Amino acid sequence: MDIHSLCKSGDLKNLRFCCEKLKILAKNNDFLYKTNSYGELVLDVTVLSQNFECCKYLVETFNANPLKINELGHSAFSYSLELSRHKFLKYFIENRKNFSPAFPIEDFLTKTPVNKSGMCSFSVVLESSHPDCGKTLIYLIECCKLTFQLRKTLFIEAIKISNILLIEYILNIENLRPDERKELLNLNFNSDSNFAKRSLLSEAKTTPLIYAIEKEDRQLVNFLLAEDEIDVNGLNMPINDTSPLHSAIKLNDIETVMLLLEKDVKKEMAVGGVLPIEQVIKIRADLLNNLESKDAQENWIIFELLATSSSEGHLPNNIGMCALDYAVKSKVNDVVQHFVSLKCDIFKRKNKLGKAPIDYADTEILTKVGFLDKTIQRRKSEKTQNEREFFCNKFEGTILGLLIGDCLGKCLEGIWSPNLNEMLEELRLAKEAGEESGYNFFKCYSDDTALTRAVFDSIIQKENLNLQDIVERFLEVYYNDQNRGFSSASKTLFKKLSYIKAKNEFKSRHLIPSMELFDGEGSYGSGGAMRCAPIALFTFLKPLDEMKIFCELCTKITHTHKFAVIGAVQQCFTIRLALYANKNNNLFDLENFYLKILNFVYDLELNYEFQDQIKAKNLNEYPEVLKENVMSYLEQKKLWSSEKQLSKIIQNSNQFSYTYLLLKLFKIIKKCRRGQRINMQALYKIISSYNSTAIESIPLSLFSFMIASDLKCENEVNLKLNTKRAFKEFGVVERVIFYAVSFGGEAQKIASMAGAIAGAFHSSECVPKYLVEMCESCDEMRKHTKQLFEMSFNEDQWMSDTDIAGHYDKDDLELENSNELSS
Repeated sequence: MDIHSLCKSGDLKNLRFCCEKLKILAKNNDFLYKTNSYGELVLDVTVLSQNFECCKYLVETFNANPLKINELGHSAFSYSLELSRHKFLKYFIENRKNFSPAFPIEDFLTKTPVNKSGMCSFSVVLESSHPDCGKTLIYLIECCKLTFQLRKTLFIEAIKISNILLIEYILNIENLRPDERKELLNLNFNSDSNFAKRSLLSEAKTTPLIYAIEKEDRQLVNFLLAEDEIDVNGLNMPINDTSPLHSAIKLNDIETVMLLLEKDVKKEMAVGGVLPIEQVIKIRADLLNNLESKDAQENWIIFELLATSSSEGHLPNNIGMCALDYAVKSKVNDVVQHFVSLKCDIFKRKNKLGKAPIDYADTEILTKVGFLDKTIQRRKSEKTQNEREFFCNKFEGTILGLLIGDCLGKCLEGIWSPNLNEMLEELRLAKEAGEESGYNFFKCYSDDTALTRAVFDSIIQKENLNLQDIVERFLEVYYNDQNRGFSSASKTLFKKLSYIKAKNEFKSRHLIPSMELFDGEGSYGSGGAMRCAPIALFTFLKPLDEMKIFCELCTKITHTHKFAVIGAVQQCFTIRLALYANKNNNLFDLENFYLKILNFVYDLELNYEFQDQIKAKNLNEYPEVLKENVMSYLEQKKLWSSEKQLSKIIQNSNQFSYTYLLLKLFKIIKKCRRGQRINMQALYKIISSYNSTAIESIPLSLFSFMIASDLKCENEVNLKLNTKRAFKEFGVVERVIFYAVSFGGEAQKIASMAGAIAGAFHSSECVPKYLVEMCESCDEMRKHTKQLFEMSFNEDQWMSDTDIAGHYDKDDLELENSNELSS
């Protein structure tokens, strides 16, 4: 093994021997500064792999310099800062005199460059997205004699990164005087400056509160408004062109407007500067007659909330509509409640168009003002509650099935057609043992579930799909949890992403590294399909096209090959369709379920080559967040194509068809339902004829679900699970997962995807408790699922009779005459 590998493994004994030998041969310490294939130095590897004793040996024996910059532009010291490796950081700082001029500690941390970009220690930590960066900053602060000037600089940076832990620490330092604390909370600063430029307090344009409001950071806004010393009126601003209230109104942030009003903010500050109330009313009147834009409507409604009476609420504008009409129509419930509290019969007054606010209202608002019969409302509430419970259980079943399949399948990964006796016996013991037995059958999840959790976290935190945020969370998962079993392609991808991030090109190039994999063809694995469940849940009430695009873009973060993308979208649609199965307690036809998926995949393959053109054409029709993500993807793909001098990456699709493979599997399912045994060798031959892990696993997951859920296939399931009582002994979700695991090979992936489908189809009520409790992070996954469910809930759409899952009828499937099938 080479010296880098020894440092990574932490083999100190062999490292000593190897280093001494290299030192004798080289007669110097140059071997310490040779890089590995990733461009990392020896000392860098000790920090990244957290092998402190190896690091200490290299520094004390050979004077290894942690400030030496590698080919990636980093140093061991910068890695310890960026990844919050506190033990290494403390050691480097305490021994800094061995490799740095004898600067005071303050100068060392604020002036000494630690990476290729010339950033100092504080800058590196502030630029880091590591969860513990606040603790690292606190440690650096404790090392220094913190001047008030430096404290102001760090406070502004803490505001910018929304690190409340660091903000509280700076505000509560013992020697901070009350006047200094007030000055910190109301600092004027330029939000465009950064720590390295040291000019935060020049050309001031904003304050901490205004910055938090304009950043739409609810947690930070609430924290600052809880401080008594905060200036809610913006009187300390050097230029009177804005104020906290003005910023909140501009963003239609009603919650912040209400909080500011509770803090006794002056209403004349609403439009910036110190303006008389007459001028506020005049501006409101101008907005009243200029309601062509949505922004003007929303701003005017808020002005009505600030300074109106009930009569003004019914004052018509130039097109005949009133403030209350717009408030009801736009479902601005806070404003509606304001008018309701003034006078209820205002809802019956007609405007110049002959309509009253009641004509624009939905049942929710009508109920609040007493226009809807209570009996009807009670019945609707009961039905809604049943719908909530139904879909909530489906959501939970999806994620628990995914988690169980991943944890159990990981044990048999890479073994084709394994013997399940040992694993099933272990599970029987777990089932019989119960909670008081003391048995420990704990199973860990894989890298795919770790990335699935990152997608979950991003959607919940951002309340939408944000590709750049997901990529950043993927990097965080990779560097903090590298023992999950990441493939060599994944490691290469994440190293490239780290390099792009270090060069400050992350925003414009975060999708390009996946396009470059495998000579530009992209990865064709099933990782995208493995982590599509959160997307299926998040978009289950959104249009089908939005689901397809969201799933495609999220997949292309790591997998851009046609095999991987189509497979992921197929899996996402299958989960979506399963969520609506058995709704209203109707029996669900499994054969029709399969044919809907088959028809969907056929359409997907037929139009796949034109998807980017379709996206570009329909760009303006997409919701704003989806539009931003699509634009980012199209721009990066264009940039990558121009850099590689390629107009199009040609993938060999003549030998590939998901539709053809699904039809083959459907014939096998139909024969099995007639009592015929499945020829496993023939099945393996069909699957393995495609050189893609996506093809080997994604169709098999659907196949496993179909076979193990169908009573007509009882004999086949019993035979595959080596027991005559499989259908009676195991529940339906258990059967599906065990049957999927029995294939071995890509068992973890097959079982995880099959479990997600089965959980979505049959709900969490069919998921055994003993299987859930033996899986890592089961409680956290449940918590994430409930958060995502509440975010995705929309009562009006749930009550609709529309088939949201997608309109794919059996009669529409005309595949026999296609050229693709005949080939």
